[in-house]
Amino acid sequence: MLPAATRPILEHVFDQLIDAGIAEIVVVGYRRDRVQSHFGPTYRNVQFTYVTQEHQFGTGDALLTVESAVDGTYLAINGDQIVGSRLIRETIDGHEHDAAATLALLQRTDIGEYGSVTVDDGEIMSIVENPSDWRDYYINAGVYVLEPTAFDAVRAAESRNGEHLLVDGLSELVDSGRRV
Repeated sequence: MLPAATRPILEHVFDQLIDAGIAEIVVVGYRRDRVQSHFGPTYRNVQFTYVTQEHQFGTGDALLTVESAVDGTYLAINGDQIVGSRLIRETIDGHEHDAAATLALLQRTDIGEYGSVTVDDGEIMSIVENPSDWRDYYINAGVYVLEPTAFDAVRAAESRNGEHLLVDGLSELVDSGRRV
């Protein structure tokens, strides 16, 4: 609910999702009551389903919280960053039926402290949080098309300091030989 250009960041995120053709949105988050009181049950004629994440135990925990609210292939997006509807649509359109996940990636020369991946022929080979070497990386843009197997991968990934992270679940998929 932090403001960006006089509107909550989430409002910008929801606008981009709707502009990309998303017709149903599941909202998860700690203290989701603030979001729900601002937006209500719909926004721009798109139905919202709210689920409560009781404690903030990481992005993987947030993903697991929505498991009962989604069916089949689904889109997950970080709610604290604004990405364009074109990138969202391209990620959805680029998802292939035999892939466990599809990630939106950005090619940048300065990756800073972003989560990054190495890619070979369109396949993710490794996921590296805050890389410190000089390999060529793509930045993880925080837009994911996921198959239901992602839930099991997040559960299977080892937690870090009591947190389950989505990127660890994605690494689990890569390490097990699944297409990402």
